[in-house]
Amino acid sequence: YSEMNLDRSNLCKKNAYADEIFSWLGDGDSGSTGFTQLAMLIDASGSISTADFDTMKEGIATAIENILPKDGSVELTVVRFSTGANLEINSPIIVDVSNFQTIADNVRNIVYVGGGTDMAAAFSVATTAMLNSPNFDPIDRQIVNLITDGEPNVQLDTITERNNMIS
Repeated sequence: YSEMNLDRSNLCKKNAYADEIFSWLGDGDSGSTGFTQLAMLIDASGSISTADFDTMKEGIATAIENILPKDGSVELTVVRFSTGANLEINSPIIVDVSNFQTIADNVRNIVYVGGGTDMAAAFSVATTAMLNSPNFDPIDRQIVNLITDGEPNVQLDTITERNNMIS
């Protein structure tokens, strides 16, 4: 895992680039079965404009449609966060040829809510979902993508939750 720098300039770019969102799926780590748990944490706080929120959703949805493997090798978890955090799209869910379009459409339908920027809650919800998944195996790869424009409400809590996630 790479270290997360909570510097505003390193957390998010204004535009989501679908070609890059899932570029790290690659071949997997040594010893991995090739299965990946992927969590997308999407900021719906008040500092995000509705246009930027729509751009983030569209980037994720387009990547699901065009880049994400559809062979059952990826379990996707989507967490929307603002003042709190919620699981979206009935996640975690295994992505395959029979459901990828529904998943992408459901991502496009995630509702913007405004409010605070509780990244700690987002990390906590994602961690719980991934660890409690029947597909969790520490040998496999777990990837978390944080999509935000801002700084967390409580930086220390965010760092603690991030550290809990990677331990």
